[in-house]
Amino acid sequence: MNRYITIILALLLTVSTQGQRLRVGEHSSGMKRISREYHNVSISDALRQLSEQQTGYSIYFLYNELEDFRITTTVKNKHLPEAIQQMIGFYPIRVTTSTDEDGKKIFVECIQKTESRYKGTIIDEQGQPVAFANVYLLHPSDSSLISGGVSNEAGLFVIPCETNSVLARISYVGYKTIYKQCNNTELGTIRMQPDTYKLYGVEVKGFHPLVRIKDDALVTTVEGTYLSKTGTGVDVLARIPGVLRDGNKIEVLGRGAPLVYINGRQIHDQGELNQLSSDQIKNVEVVMTPGAIYDASVRSVIRINTLRPVGEGFSFDSKTLIGTNHFFFGQEEVNMNYRMGGLDIFAMLNFEDFRMKMTNNSRQDTYLHHYSSKKGIQAYHYMQEGITNYRHHTNIYDGKLGFNYMFNDRHSIGMTYSPASRPNKRKNDFLTDAFLNKVMDDHLSGNGHEDVKRIEHALNAYYSGCMKKLSLDANVDMLFQKETTDAFTLEMAQNSENRTVSTRSDVKSRLFAAKLVLGYKLWKGKFELGTEVSSVHFTNEFDNPEKIITNSHTKSEESNNALFAELTQQIEKLSVKLGLRYEYVDNRYFGHILQEDTSRTYKDLFPTAMFTYPIGKVQTRLSYARNISRPSFNQLTGSLTYINRYLYESGNPFLRPTYRDNLSLVVNWKWMMALIDYTHVHDYIISAYSSFHGNPNMALLQKANTDGFNNVQAMLHFAPTFGCYNPQLMLAVTWQDLNVKYLGETKMMNEPIRIIHFNNAVNLLKDTWLNADFSWQSAGDSENIHLSDSWQFDISLYKSFFNDRLSLKLACDDVFASMRQKINIYSDIHQFYLDKSLDNRKLKLTIRYNFNPARSKYKGTGAGNEIKDRL
Repeated sequence: MNRYITIILALLLTVSTQGQRLRVGEHSSGMKRISREYHNVSISDALRQLSEQQTGYSIYFLYNELEDFRITTTVKNKHLPEAIQQMIGFYPIRVTTSTDEDGKKIFVECIQKTESRYKGTIIDEQGQPVAFANVYLLHPSDSSLISGGVSNEAGLFVIPCETNSVLARISYVGYKTIYKQCNNTELGTIRMQPDTYKLYGVEVKGFHPLVRIKDDALVTTVEGTYLSKTGTGVDVLARIPGVLRDGNKIEVLGRGAPLVYINGRQIHDQGELNQLSSDQIKNVEVVMTPGAIYDASVRSVIRINTLRPVGEGFSFDSKTLIGTNHFFFGQEEVNMNYRMGGLDIFAMLNFEDFRMKMTNNSRQDTYLHHYSSKKGIQAYHYMQEGITNYRHHTNIYDGKLGFNYMFNDRHSIGMTYSPASRPNKRKNDFLTDAFLNKVMDDHLSGNGHEDVKRIEHALNAYYSGCMKKLSLDANVDMLFQKETTDAFTLEMAQNSENRTVSTRSDVKSRLFAAKLVLGYKLWKGKFELGTEVSSVHFTNEFDNPEKIITNSHTKSEESNNALFAELTQQIEKLSVKLGLRYEYVDNRYFGHILQEDTSRTYKDLFPTAMFTYPIGKVQTRLSYARNISRPSFNQLTGSLTYINRYLYESGNPFLRPTYRDNLSLVVNWKWMMALIDYTHVHDYIISAYSSFHGNPNMALLQKANTDGFNNVQAMLHFAPTFGCYNPQLMLAVTWQDLNVKYLGETKMMNEPIRIIHFNNAVNLLKDTWLNADFSWQSAGDSENIHLSDSWQFDISLYKSFFNDRLSLKLACDDVFASMRQKINIYSDIHQFYLDKSLDNRKLKLTIRYNFNPARSKYKGTGAGNEIKDRL
C-alpha cells in the first residue's frame, strides 16, 4: 500500500510541476506566456511571484512604492510584458523594457512620487465592483483639476496626491455623479446609484488654470502648456506672474532676487536657469511669504519642479547657443546621467564665452557753501561730466559631478561637487570735464583695464527619508571662493598732474553650513521642527602701490545659529500655516585687531503666518512675515575702490541690517489673479554720496542706512486661452513714501512706478511656436533713486522635432534697441546722474538635443543658502 501511495504522490507532483511550467513556461511554440488569476493582490506581491517563477526576464521595482496598488484580474496566455501591462491597467505606473549583455529587463515604476495616496472602492447599487469609473481630485475652492484616476476590475482606485484636502468627483456612465469632500486619504467604499437619461450627444470640456494658489505658493503649470515651448528656465520665469526679468537676472515684484530651487536643490548662480530646458519643467512655485523653515533674510522663493522620466542606462542632453550683439558669443553645455536601479550618477560641463559693450554718460554735482570773512557765505557748484566706453569679455567654466541613491521611495542620499571658474576682463576709455561754478576747471582723458579671476568649489551632501508619519531631511554644505582683481587706470589731465593707479584686491571666503528638519504628520497637517547653523570666514586684502589709496587688510567672521518650528493644518476649508524662527548671529570685524565698534551680535525672532480660504470659486490667501536683510560682506569691508580721481567707492563697516514687516493678500479666480502687498521697512540700506576726506571735488560712494518708510505693491495678472493664441497681461504698480535729505531739505521720493508686461504665444503649426513679448516700465522712484521710463520688445520662434528630442529656437532680444537705464541718485549735497546704454539687442540661435533623457532624482536642499548669496 505504501508503495502505491508513493507512486501516486510522485505522479501528482509531476503533474503539478508540469502544470506550473505550462502556466509560466514554454509552450510548444517556444514563446514564454503567462496565465494566472489575481484577487485583491498588491502589484508588489504579483511582480515578486512572477520574478520568482520565470527566468526569461529580470523584473526591477520598489516594493514599498507599488504596495498600495491592488489588482483583481485574470491573465490568460500572454507574454510577460503584456501580462504586467494588463495587471497595471489605468494605475499611474510605467513599464519599460530593455535588453543588454545581462539579458532582458523590465522596469516597473510609479510615475507620481508622493507620500500620500487617495484610495477607495467603488461599488454599484447591488454591491458589485464598478470597473473603469472616473475619479477626479479637485480643489475645493474652484473645482480645478489636481489629479485623477480610474477604478480597476475590483472597483479599486489609488491616486497619488500631496494635497491635504480635496473634492473627489466620481462618475460613470449610467450612474449619478458623486461629489465627496475628503480631508483624509482613505475614501472607503463609495456606492453609486443608477441614473436614467437619454444621451443625444456629449461635449466634454476641461479647464485647468495656468496659475493657482496651492499651499504656500502661486503654482504655474508648465507641462503641457505653451510655456514648455519658450526655450530655457529664464524664458519660463519671465512669463510667471509677479516675476520680473532683467537680462538673465530674475526678481520677484517688490522682493528682489529670490532663492531658486530646482527639484529641491538651491542654485547659487542664476545662469543655471539657462541650462534648464523649458520642456523639462513640470511647474513653477513662487513663494512670496517664505515660512520659518527658510532663513529670515529670504523674502521670496522660486521652486522649479521638473518632469521625472523613468528608464535605465545612459542619457545625455546638449545645448549649443550662438549669438551676436556687436560681438559673437556662445555657449556649449552637456548634461550626462547614468541610472541603474536606485543609483544615479550625473555630471555637467558648461562653457560660455560672452562679449558686450556699454557706454555710460554720467554727471556728478556737488553743492557747497563756504564762509569767507571778505565775501561772506558763497555757494560753490562742483560738477564733473564724463563719458566712459566699456568692453566686457567674460568666460565661464563650470561643472558638476554627483550621485544620488534611492534605497526606496522613502529614503535617499546624495552628494554633489560643483567647481567653477569665471575669469572676466574689462577695458575702458573715458573723457571727463570738471567745472567749478560752470567754468571748466580741468579736462581728463585716459583708459584702464580690469582682470578678475574667480574660482569656486561647492560641496553638498544630503539625506532625505520618511518613516510612517515621521520625515527627516539633513543637508551639509561647504563653499570655498577666491577672487583676485587687478585694475589699472591711466589718467591724463589738462590742468593738473597725470596719474597712474594700479590696485590689487584678494578676496577669500569659506563657508560651512548644516541644516536638519524633522517633520511629523499631525492631525490634518504637518508639524516641522529644525535647526540651521553656519560659519563664515571672509578676508579682503587691498593694495595700491602708488599709495593714492590706503592699503587695507580686513577680515570678517560670522556664525549664525537658528531654531525654527512650523505648523500646517487644514480646518475644513481653511488652510493655516504658522511659523516662528529664532536666529542668533555673531559678527566680528577685524582690521589688524578686532574692531569692537563694528562687531555686532543679533538675537531676533521672526514670526510668519499664512491663511488660505476659498470663497466660492475664488481662492484667497492672507500672509504676514517679518524679514531681515543683512549687508553683504563686500558692503561691510573698509576697502576702497578707485573709479577715477573724482569718484571712489567703499564699504561701510557700520551698516545695520534692514528689517521688514510684510502683509500680503492674493486673490485667484480661474485665469485671473490679483495681489496687494504692504511692507514697512526699518533701517533701509541705500546708496549714499559724501565728500571724500572733505574735498568737494572728490565723492565717496558707499552704502548707508536711512529712516523707515512704507512700500506698497499691487498686481493684476490675466492668462486666458483662445484656441492657439495664449496671451498674458500683467499690470503692476509699486509705491514708496521715502524721505531723503538733499541740499539741506527733505526730498520726497514717492513717485510710483508702473509696469506692463504683455506676452503673446501663438501655436503656428504642430510643435512650432511664435512668441512676441512687450514690457514697459514708467519713470518713478525706488529707494533714493529716480528711474526714467524704459521699454523692450522681444520676439522668438521655437520648433521641435522627433518628439522633442531636437529643438531649435531663434530669438531676437530688444528688437528696437530701446532698453536704456537712466537714473538720478539724490544724497545730501550730491546728485549723481547716469545714462547707461547697454548692448542689449541680441540675435540668438539655440539648439538642444536629448538622448534617452532622465533627470537626476537629487533631493538635496542645501544649508546656509542666504550666506552663500551674501558671499
